[in-house]
Parts: sequence; C-alpha cells; structure tokens
Amino acid sequence: MKILVVTNDAMFEDNDEIYIESSTGGFLVTLSRNTDKLTLFHFKMRFAQSRRLADFKISGKGINILNVSWTKYKFLNYVRAAYRGYFYLKKADFFYVFYPGHLSKIMCFFAFVQGKKFGMYIRGEKDVASGLARFFYKRAQIVLTVSSQFTDQIISFGGNAQTIRPMIDYNEQDVVIGRQYAQKSQYRLLYVGRLETRKGTFDLIYAVKRVRELGLVNFVLDVVGDGPEVLKIKELADQLDLSEMILFHGSVSKKEELKKYYLNSDLFVFPSHDEGFPRVIYEASILGLPIATTFVGTIGNLMKNNVNCYQLPVKKPHEMGDVIYNILKDYNAVAAIAQSAKETVLSYLGANKYPHEEQLLRTINML
Repeated sequence: MKILVVTNDAMFEDNDEIYIESSTGGFLVTLSRNTDKLTLFHFKMRFAQSRRLADFKISGKGINILNVSWTKYKFLNYVRAAYRGYFYLKKADFFYVFYPGHLSKIMCFFAFVQGKKFGMYIRGEKDVASGLARFFYKRAQIVLTVSSQFTDQIISFGGNAQTIRPMIDYNEQDVVIGRQYAQKSQYRLLYVGRLETRKGTFDLIYAVKRVRELGLVNFVLDVVGDGPEVLKIKELADQLDLSEMILFHGSVSKKEELKKYYLNSDLFVFPSHDEGFPRVIYEASILGLPIATTFVGTIGNLMKNNVNCYQLPVKKPHEMGDVIYNILKDYNAVAAIAQSAKETVLSYLGANKYPHEEQLLRTINML
C-alpha cells in the first residue's frame, strides 16, 4: 500500500539533509518498514530559519520525501503546495494527516473531493472542535489522538477515534524507584520544550524573577530546547539580570542525555498556553520528577492539582512565581505528589498498549 503523510510542521534542510521532529521521525521510519511506499510531503525551510526542535535526519531512511520550498510569499507557497499536493494525493492508496495546520486542512479537503481513504492524528487542542474538523472526522477511516478526552469528544462528533500510546522514548522499564525528595541547599528547575510565546517560556522567565523577589535565590532553571524566539528569551533573561539563574542548553533529543536532566532536577515546570497532552509530562512522571504545569488542553484530564502535580496559572507569571516559591519552600511535600504522578502515568500506559504506528497499521490492514 502507498501511504502519503502530511504532518503539521515543516521539514528543515541543513547541508542537503532533511530533518524533522524526533518522535515524528521515529514514527515514520517504523511505519515505512510495514508498507510498500511511504511518502512525506510538506514545506521545506532552511534549518537556521526555524530553530525548531527538528534534529531527526529523515533523509536516507527509505522514505520518499516531497516538499515545497518556503519563501517570503506565504500565499504563493500554499498555492504551489496545494497544486502539487493534489496530484501527490491521487497516487496514494491512503492519506494520513497530522491535524490541524493550513496545509493539513487543504489536503483533507482534497482527500474528500477525491474520495480517498484517510486518517487523522490529533495532538493539540487548536481547532479540535471546529465545524471543519467535525466534517473531516465523520469521513475519516480513523482518528488517532493523544488523549482519551479528545477521543471521547471526537466520537461524540461522529468520528471513529482511538487513543494512542504516548510517543515517548521512555516506558515502564524506565520508571525510577527510590528517588529522594528532601530539602536542599540548592534546587534545579527544568523546562523541556520549544522556546516561544505560546509555550509560556517568556512567562517562565518572569516567574523566576518573581521567585527571586520573594527572597529565594538558591535555585537555577535549566532550559532544554530551542525555538523561533530563543534569542529574545535569552535577551529577556539578561535584561532581568537572571543569566546566572537561567541556563540555556539548546536542543537535547538523545534519550540518555535528556534523562540526565530529568534525574538531576528537582522540579519540572511547564507553563504552556495551549497543548494536547505534552510528552514531557509523561517523561517527567516516569522518571519521578515532581511537576508544576498549566492545565491547558487535556492536561487537566489526567493531572490533578495537589494530587499528582501542582497547577500553574496560565499567562500569569507573577502568580506562577508564587506557586514555584511555595513548592520549593515546602519541598518535602513533593514526594507524595511525584509518586502519584508516576502511578497515574503507569496506569495510562497500561490502558493504551498500542503505539501510534501499530494502531494506524491495524486500521489500514482492515481496509
């Protein structure tokens, strides 16, 4: 079977090699091994233009890569992509799309017009309940989601939805047992993710400033990740005289290297403005790191304030700083919170045993 895949993020070129986000790359490579031909189609940008977390080299992995070079003429970019995408779709037996995204919506419409069998992957809250999305859900052969909340919602709209196992590098065998949670003379906070406004990273910088104003200075924040606004975020940290308290480490995707950050930290902070359900919360929970997070997207469906995490206010850095301050001042209390988070995630993994590519293939093989 020939499968065409359109993700909701561009691919990036560096020294004639093509890179995409690591979990998506792993998914596509595994999927390609179980089908006749897998084609990936999207826009292509220069790597330096983006500063995204795109460090998985997808070129040379046996996947047919088609793209449209991104230029400053946004409208023309989409016209060119739509024209090519329509004909690429005609050659495919099945179409799978990461939704939403402007190109994703265009290609879903083409799949409907051409009468193609297609599936959808929903991992974020944006547009999940829009009229257009509902139209596509009813016509898709399968809709896979990152959260049971999304799954139930899409089923209520008339779609055939299932929840996938989280696309993370850690599993039940990585669970940390016996981690100690005691008051320290120095704490390490950790953020892992994209560096941009919608992820709340500017809020987090101001929250650190607030914690310092409250008189707590025995901590540092490790920032792991990259993004389109990284330079502005670093400039803000410098302007607020926080360069010694906030350390930027760039993108880290290797499992064992990233694991060291989780294990050497005392609190995971996630201030995002919108999400589906972020992989990093699963990872932090498995590795026994207590979590402070906003309850956007479907996070609140699994995580409960003062039960298995601490809730951070959205877009309120001052109050966010107050929450972080109180956690560190009573750090002994995090032991029960971290243990509960670990149990929550293990239960979730047990209920969702099939990884993304396996669930998709099970549907395709039944067509």
